Amino acid sequence: MPSELKRVSVKFHENLYDQLLKISENNGENLSETIRKLMVRGLNERVYENNTDLIAQVIRQQMEIVMKPHIERLAALSSKSA
Repeated sequence: MPSELKRVSVKFHENLYDQLLKISENNGENLSETIRKLMVRGLNERVYENNTDLIAQVIRQQMEIVMKPHIERLAALSSKSA
């Protein structure tokens, strides 16, 4: 069962309101749904921005794990040919 939506009142400058209306019309959704989706997207991006260093560290560690056997094999082949 989805959680109940809470009501919030927000005021926008006219040009931003018009842009939001255009986006909602282009996507075939109502204004509230468009604003909710944009808010979720913005919050998700903020989470990524705030954790970029952690994400990069995890990616580096995983790449090292994947690459290590290949690097060791190339080093062994290189030492045999030298």
